[in-house]
Amino acid sequence: MTKFAACALVLAGLLTACASLTPKSPPLSEFVRPLSGTLLTIDIPVRKAQATLVLVARNQGVETWQTGDNVTVSMQSGVIVATRGLGFDVMGSDVTATLAALAGQRSGAYE
Repeated sequence: MTKFAACALVLAGLLTACASLTPKSPPLSEFVRPLSGTLLTIDIPVRKAQATLVLVARNQGVETWQTGDNVTVSMQSGVIVATRGLGFDVMGSDVTATLAALAGQRSGAYE
């Protein structure tokens, strides 16, 4: 799985937190597009919001992306671990089980 594909999977979770994506919804690639090695765009149609994020930090495997108005999304291997400035933010999370499931090392339901 490429780094972009992993980011796309994570951002799908962010998008579904904002709105239910129906089978008629456009594919995720319509919402998240890489612009260069350190830029990313995100569309949240329900909020009629679109943003370009720039990679601002890497720390112990976590990348932090930031918009021009200081909204941040932090990801570990493409999975969101924290957000700031989106409203009901993710203050921090353990994504070990999610990463294992994405790698095919774990199946079933988990929290």
